[in-house]
Amino acid sequence: MWYLQAIVGVYLTLPLLAVMLQWCKRNHMMKYLIYISAGILCLYSLIPTVHKMLALSGNAFTYIPKFSFLVMTGDFTFVLYLVAGWAFHEYRDRLMRGNAVLLSGLVVCCVALLVVSAYYCNVQGDPFEPGLCFLTIILASIAVFGVVIRILAKAVLSQPVKHAVNVVARYSFGLYAIHLPIMSVLNKVQIIPLHGWLLYLAYFAVSFVSSLAIVWLLSKNRIIARYLLLMK
Repeated sequence: MWYLQAIVGVYLTLPLLAVMLQWCKRNHMMKYLIYISAGILCLYSLIPTVHKMLALSGNAFTYIPKFSFLVMTGDFTFVLYLVAGWAFHEYRDRLMRGNAVLLSGLVVCCVALLVVSAYYCNVQGDPFEPGLCFLTIILASIAVFGVVIRILAKAVLSQPVKHAVNVVARYSFGLYAIHLPIMSVLNKVQIIPLHGWLLYLAYFAVSFVSSLAIVWLLSKNRIIARYLLLMK
């Protein structure tokens, strides 16, 4: 399954990245880490995003789409997500003092741009496949994570909702691993009598509920829960 390649790359890179991040923090060299992250963001997200958006209007430019770094086949975008996760953990106190309205606005703007881009591509007959390197997806992921952390920390949710969020977080890897075969079955049998966006929403709902039920059953076995579903 395709996600295993990404996981292997993360496992191989994470120890080296962790050492580098701790060294930068210990030696007060965080500004250089910011420079490096900005360079990776530019090479692997900003330039490809601009290229894709210009290509929709027939104004694409020539650029080198891949650069070889350490592991994988040149796609180093996942490092941005790892660095963002580390920054959330290390500087969560500052995040709590950040502007929640600004984060929420960033999420709305990113999602709106994705929707407009997807709609324009469909109108032009061009399949829209932004990928994880698409700039708005990276920014939206970081902003959503920040908003969720603030909401959970400030206890503005009811206890049942908090419990639901914690359950999904605990089962997240299992949900991710199991949803793909369920989606494959849904695509083959095609028993849902809907079309367009309603079909996508129905697929999401069915795959989510089915994956959650399967993971819940599998987690009853401690060995499966710990070593296959990576639940603590």
